[in-house]
Amino acid sequence: MNTIPYRYFKDELSNGLRVITVEMPYVHAAEIALYVRVGSRYETIENNGISHFLEHMFFRGSHHYPSSFQINEAFELIGEGLIANTFREFTCFWSKIDSQFLDKGMSLFGDVFRSPIFEEIETERKIVHIELLEDFDSEGEPLDMDNVSRPFLWPGHSLGFSVIGTKENINKFTRDDIISHYEKHFVASNMVLCVSGLVTRDEVLESSKKYFGDFNTGKLIYPSPLLMSQEFPLSKFIYAESSKVDIQLSFRAYGETHPDIKTLYLIQRVLDDGISSRLQKSVCEEQGLAYDISAALDCYSDIGVFDIDVSVPPEKTFSVLLAILDELKLLKEKGITIEELEKVKSRGIREYEFHFDHLRQMSIQFGEGELLYGLKTPEECMQDITQISLEDIKRCAEDVFDSKNFNLVVLGPYTLQQQRDMKELLRSQPI
Repeated sequence: MNTIPYRYFKDELSNGLRVITVEMPYVHAAEIALYVRVGSRYETIENNGISHFLEHMFFRGSHHYPSSFQINEAFELIGEGLIANTFREFTCFWSKIDSQFLDKGMSLFGDVFRSPIFEEIETERKIVHIELLEDFDSEGEPLDMDNVSRPFLWPGHSLGFSVIGTKENINKFTRDDIISHYEKHFVASNMVLCVSGLVTRDEVLESSKKYFGDFNTGKLIYPSPLLMSQEFPLSKFIYAESSKVDIQLSFRAYGETHPDIKTLYLIQRVLDDGISSRLQKSVCEEQGLAYDISAALDCYSDIGVFDIDVSVPPEKTFSVLLAILDELKLLKEKGITIEELEKVKSRGIREYEFHFDHLRQMSIQFGEGELLYGLKTPEECMQDITQISLEDIKRCAEDVFDSKNFNLVVLGPYTLQQQRDMKELLRSQPI
């Protein structure tokens, strides 16, 4: 493993704000990022979507930059602009800047998040409605598979909510609703400020105290607990006119804090990590059932999902499902070879080494980690990977790829016979 001369520091201001500095003297820029425990998991069915709406409203102006144009221009004069993304368990705002403008960038961040004006709500409401159209068709049916599978996996729980919310909720959010949500979540105890790149701890702390030191302390917000179990495979079929059928196999899995999470990430690489990985080789290259197939982990602090996604012509729907299940059974029964293990270990470690060159990845590693999972360095993660054995891979595959964790979602122009055949396959041939 290569070592890179970065240094990180964790400090806490008097108001409870955690400040992470990642000194990377070998790069030529800096990134400021604010991580906040706010997202759809902290919402109710009545206000689902308000975290995402709030994210949009920060771009509408602040005390010293009272318009969208002024805020964006100010950021663009010192770097690449302000970017944001709302997820289920957190929201992140970040900006890559010329490191000589660190104090200016910190001043901008402080003003945007300490003194938002929350004006032009109706204009932003129109924009969010347009964004909503990306996830649903004209009839209101979901186009994004996650908006089908997550409510199916976690019915009635906020983890099953869509991040963007519903059309009805978006229509009814008021300025008072937005201010109330902001005042609850954007408090020092509930945020992590991470600054990485060509910076020093001293200058980061000086600017942090100057521009974030007067944030209200508030309280750390915890996600709603999840108490759900499953005893047999479940399936959901949604008919939609299309030239293809979208299929997602979802397995309830581990959260980011689980001791076997790195093992599960290696299993994901065994199945889908380039053309030579198992699913790509079998389903696409050998059987010609699909152009592409993906396996991915969607993990939260306490739970996760292992997804396998594929899109196929309607006539190949049953065949591709059978092929995927055969690969998972083979993995459980036979495990993997030592050559496969060494390959995915090497690729996993190399990915962490690549992070040393990327401000965004280093910020995610330290900032998101500190906010939600407990901070671990890239070196600690690489060391965890080196300890994983063939037995660990087989044990975790047997644990996760089990009928009691299996959920199937099919979206597209399937036939009733295909639906019956797939349901019978799930019933008669448990994984």
